[in-house]
Amino acid sequence: MERLRRQILRALLHGPATFWQLVSLQDGDLAAFAGTLEEMARQGLLEYTTDGALALSPEGRRQASGLLPRQEWECPACEGKGMVPRGLFARVLPEWEALAASRPAPSLNFDQGYIGARDALARVLFMYRRADLEGRSLLFLGDDDLTSLAAGLTGLAGEIRVLEIDSRLVEFLNRTARSRGWANFRAETYDVQEPLPENYCRRFDAVLTDPVETRQGFLLFLSRCAEALTGPGAAVYFGLTRLETDLVKWHGWLRALLDMGLTPTDLLPAFHRYELENTSFVAEEYPQARAFLPDRPPSGPWYLSALIRLEVTDTPRPQYQGPVYLGAALYRD
Repeated sequence: MERLRRQILRALLHGPATFWQLVSLQDGDLAAFAGTLEEMARQGLLEYTTDGALALSPEGRRQASGLLPRQEWECPACEGKGMVPRGLFARVLPEWEALAASRPAPSLNFDQGYIGARDALARVLFMYRRADLEGRSLLFLGDDDLTSLAAGLTGLAGEIRVLEIDSRLVEFLNRTARSRGWANFRAETYDVQEPLPENYCRRFDAVLTDPVETRQGFLLFLSRCAEALTGPGAAVYFGLTRLETDLVKWHGWLRALLDMGLTPTDLLPAFHRYELENTSFVAEEYPQARAFLPDRPPSGPWYLSALIRLEVTDTPRPQYQGPVYLGAALYRD
């Protein structure tokens, strides 16, 4: 918590900030972040501005002496991703935005939340950078972010398949693919708790997923990915937050992924910026945060996640196979 405390102090030395703004300026999980704010408030280090933002009290400024106010380090062109869409990928961006404008609204039943257009395209650009796109067979295990459409618009993938639990999205994706004449694109309705269809096993060169972040749910998603991969050299891409997963979870999951024959090759922090309209889960699941939540909704993306790439280095060994029915535990620990 001492590191989080320093991150908060230097952010507020830069100027007042709302809870949502502070979340994206630190790298702890929500429970630890809210707990640190709670402790700082008890110590009299925080105060509120007239518009409800958090600021340092005189005592807070005294304790922050010696710290440099937060400096800007993110590249404005690439948003810290290290890639700027050019050529083909720059042309894909407006086409993707036009297609995505009519997609179904996010459903809380399936824990959905969308990333922005540049983030969806950046995923595909990074797959291209790692030679996992051109002529490759791709599976998207869940795709409320419509990254499969960004891949389709490049015209580079050999095959694109989507397994998605939300039938609205399946219909939307297939309708869009038909309208574009993509013969190599198909989406199907699928619940990750059901066995992976046999014709999807050991078939794909790369899989992209946004797994749930519950203890068993995460490993179930990654097991289905492992089962779908062809073998050594195949890759998995997925998003993972620090907001809802502490380092103890990360440690256990990384050990399990290594045991599955999956080796991390890349971790790009703060790659995805989710545009979450509903933030009620923060007050419901993290009661210590309630005192610091402003009355107004976030003014921009605040829920960030890393993009992680794994590569198969041995015969994939999924931890789960066959039916695995977790019920409510799929979405909530």
